[in-house]
Amino acid sequence: MLLHHAQLRLLTTLLSALNKSNGLKCLGHVFFTPGQGQTIITATDLDLHIYWPVPLLGARHSNAAPASGKPPSTTANNSQPLQTPTSCPIPWFLKIANSVKPGGHLELRHDHHHLCAYPSTGPSARSPESAISFKECPEFTTQHFTHGGWLSHPTLEKAVSAIPFISTDKTRHVLQGIHITQDGHLVATDGRKLAHAPTPGTQLPRDIILPTRMIRAFETLSNGTVDGTDTTYGPEHLRMQCWLNHPDRCAPELLALHSGCYLKGRLIDGNFPNWRMVLPTTFSTLIDIAPEFLAILKVTLPRSPDKKTTQVTFDLQPNGTVLAAIHCTTGSQRTDLIDPCEAGRHTISPDQPLFKSCWNAPFLLACLQFSGLRLRTTNDISPFLSGDPTAAQTVLMPMRAN
Repeated sequence: MLLHHAQLRLLTTLLSALNKSNGLKCLGHVFFTPGQGQTIITATDLDLHIYWPVPLLGARHSNAAPASGKPPSTTANNSQPLQTPTSCPIPWFLKIANSVKPGGHLELRHDHHHLCAYPSTGPSARSPESAISFKECPEFTTQHFTHGGWLSHPTLEKAVSAIPFISTDKTRHVLQGIHITQDGHLVATDGRKLAHAPTPGTQLPRDIILPTRMIRAFETLSNGTVDGTDTTYGPEHLRMQCWLNHPDRCAPELLALHSGCYLKGRLIDGNFPNWRMVLPTTFSTLIDIAPEFLAILKVTLPRSPDKKTTQVTFDLQPNGTVLAAIHCTTGSQRTDLIDPCEAGRHTISPDQPLFKSCWNAPFLLACLQFSGLRLRTTNDISPFLSGDPTAAQTVLMPMRAN
């Protein structure tokens, strides 16, 4: 069996999303089962399940041919399909697959009780563990998925960029994922900052909360080029079909299908907070951040000895400029990483006094990268709203300047 780089790229992303801490051996293996004109690849950690019938290269359909119209390579045609069901440890497979460079491929063969891998470049390798029976793997089923919809690639791509806004606090389980609503909104928050964006092309029968570790897997599947080529798909491939299980089921689940690959994941069960109440509606001050300052912040922040305590101050000047400084606070010591520089321009209502605001630097950087460089606020203690409701928005609370 032969897998091209594009197929490996998708498969490694899906397998990387699986929970590696499960004690059962069958949950730590990826299975390859020969079928009629295809090999079925399966893996699961019980919360996330992969089921991918990969057509053999000799059995490709005409609509899966490369855009150039050229036939598969001689090496690909000479690859022999697997004759025996086999499996291997997921970490070992990821290590081998990630070593394959663009344009390359990986050939898999079954040797007695072990799976052997032959990358197009580099040495071959043999699985450190013998294959286990496919019967030990939990069955993949699509029962009870009765409510269909669509998940667009732009929506999931925006979800990936909103990952820095998702809570990592295990006690706030409902915030540990992306909230995608039935009426066209995407929201992520950790209680300190919030990201919001519309979801064009996405149609869901009800609201869902997609866990953090599954976001990249679903996003990669929605944009997967799994036929061995890196062609540019048309508009009809910008979204993938999905189904939700019946709401009376014990746990909500999402089933997605794209390019013949199925991905089933368990969603977060709970009620997401009322995020609409957090969005500010009145402002008196407009601050436009210069792109040069964003570049300075992106370079300076990684050099900080303590990124979590690094702060940015904005000092509004009477002439309409904004002076900014980046500080690192460790204990009682305070170090200026750069001298104050002009960070942008501001517009403020005549009846509003000038002020100086202070922001957590990593949070500010995440907001500027997600929603843009235009900030709306009122004073040094009010939240700021960044961005455009038709594209992306963020909300961030300032820190005390002292």
